[in-house]
Formats: sequence, structure tokens, C-alpha cells
Amino acid sequence: MVGLNFTFAPPSRLVKSFFVTGVIFYLISSILFFGIDLTNITTDSADAVAFVHLFLVGFVMSIIFGAMYQLISVVLEVKLFSDKLAYTHLAIFVLGVISFITPLLLPKYFAYLSYGGSILYLSFLLYVINIMLSILRVKKKEIKFFTIFFVHLALLIGVSYGLLGAFGLSKGELNLDTAYIIHTHIPLVAFVFVGGLISIIATVLLPMFLLSHNFDKRVSSLLLFLLIFATLFAIIDWQTGVQIVVVLTLIAM
Repeated sequence: MVGLNFTFAPPSRLVKSFFVTGVIFYLISSILFFGIDLTNITTDSADAVAFVHLFLVGFVMSIIFGAMYQLISVVLEVKLFSDKLAYTHLAIFVLGVISFITPLLLPKYFAYLSYGGSILYLSFLLYVINIMLSILRVKKKEIKFFTIFFVHLALLIGVSYGLLGAFGLSKGELNLDTAYIIHTHIPLVAFVFVGGLISIIATVLLPMFLLSHNFDKRVSSLLLFLLIFATLFAIIDWQTGVQIVVVLTLIAM
């Protein structure tokens, strides 16, 4: 398609590897779904937490990782910092998902949840490092650069809360406020990162698909400010504020 520059695109095998991984986790999560008691789903339900993470982390995040490794070359026109680091990220990510889900499904191994969470956290850290080192080489830093930078910073904060949550659940003697941790972890990862990333990429790609160059860039600036406010509201645990920002974001888009 005219307007898309694939000069800096990573090897297609790298992107396909993440997509295949995502599909496999999707199939496993689909099987797990039928074993969940839908009438009693809470954040304290290990089966429900296992399914949600297998689907949203194993499937959705795998697709996002693969897509982002491809899209930064298109959206920001910059080469991925390291293909080898991306493959390492994939290997540790798969190990992390499996080692995190297993203690949730097998109660006798629940004490090892924090170890699985640590491995999974390491994989996210490698991803963020690879993306950050890639985009920092962009010469012309426009609003899309700052938004992509910020949502990945929010992702790192969000998964850090997730790691704390894993320690809080598996090691009760730490006396961590797991309710607050979960309430902060979810909006940072699900809304600020996933939602923000989809929105900013849409503002770049939709004009290309619609053959229009009249997209108001002020919308992108407004989106970034809304994401910043959503992050702050999530950290101070003001859920109503996060919900207001979500509504405003949908209206702006």
C-alpha cells in the first residue's frame, strides 16, 4: 500500500513467531474457559485469574508484541534495536506465562506464583527495553513518539504492580494491599497501554487507509494528556476518574 514504508521492518519470522504463540495460548485459554465457574468469578478465584492472564497476556499481548515489533518500523520509521533481544523476549515470555499460570491451576504449587510472575516480568522488561532503545533513535520526535513512549512507560509501571500482586497473593506475610495493587494494575495495562497503543496507531494508519491527510493532530495531543491523567488516577486508585477518562477518550476518537 502506498504510504507504508517497510524499509526498517524486522524479519517476518519474528512477527509470525509471536502470532503463532498467541494463537496457541488462545486455544489453551479457550479450553480452560469451559472449566471455570461463571457464577462465581472474582479476583480471588485462581481459575478465573489463570484464564484472564492466559487470554489477555498469553494471547492478546503476544499479538501486540508481534504487531509492535512490525509497526514501529511503519509508524516511526525506525529499525528495531535488536532482533535477537526480541527472540529472547519471546522465549522468556512463553516460559513466564506457563510458570505463572501453573501455580494458579495447581494449588500445591501456589507458593511459586511469585517466581512465575518474576519471569513474566522479566520478559516485559526486555520488550520495553527493546522498544525504548528503538524509538529513542527517532530523529523527528512528534506526538506519536511521545505517546508510544508514555504508554510503554505505563506498561512497565502496570506490570510492576502486577508483580507486586503476585508476591502479595503467594506470600501473605508481606501484608501487601493486593486490592489496591490489582485496581492499579488493570487500568494501567488494559486501558493506558493497550487502549492507548491502539488509539495512537489508529490515528496514524486510518488516514492512510482512508486516503486522507486531514486528520486533526490535536486529537493525538489530547489523547496523550488523557492517558497521563488516567495513569495518575489509576495510581491514586481513583477508579471514577479512570472511567471518566475512558469516556472522554472514546468521545475524542
